[in-house]
Amino acid sequence: MAVFNELELDCLKEFMNIGVGKSARSLAELFGRRVGLSVPQVMELDPGTLGVFLRDYGGTASCYEAAGQDFFGPLHGQGFFFLNRSEALSMASVIGLELDMADGIITDLVEELSNLVLVSCVGFMADALKGSCSFSAPHYLGCETNLTGVTERGDVRLGLKTVFSFGPGNADGHLVLTVRGSSLPWLKSALDTHLAGLSC
Repeated sequence: MAVFNELELDCLKEFMNIGVGKSARSLAELFGRRVGLSVPQVMELDPGTLGVFLRDYGGTASCYEAAGQDFFGPLHGQGFFFLNRSEALSMASVIGLELDMADGIITDLVEELSNLVLVSCVGFMADALKGSCSFSAPHYLGCETNLTGVTERGDVRLGLKTVFSFGPGNADGHLVLTVRGSSLPWLKSALDTHLAGLSC
């Protein structure tokens, strides 16, 4: 049974769009490249759809460097950031990192980018809904082609995702958020309060 109506889901999309937009501007300044964003996707999930949602995050590369991070508070869940390996090496080179220890460089880079993107996006969403949020340290997940292992964590009821495109070329990154079912009553109430304030 659906928890959110269409207006509430649209509001979540807009919050995510603004949040990732802030991080995209920071990335553009840091790397001197245009950063594009796809329209965010938001979907209510159940055990039958979670695996498909997590695996099908729109990637085209054969290998994505991945990092994950938990967020806590009224809005509670986990975020994942993916960046294709060739783009990770290219971005490391742009900011002057020595590539003779490529694996260590990529680990640090992907963790830092994950932290920047996730904190910007989830932090904005929590603030906009008058909530608070704290974050675990990002943890490197390795080179992933899907998120099969994440499906075992349980109680995930809401998924959000968007795609970053880094020019020039077709390099891409992905942000995937999963929200715990225990957060949904607060989230629905906060969205309704926000939307009621807009209509006054």
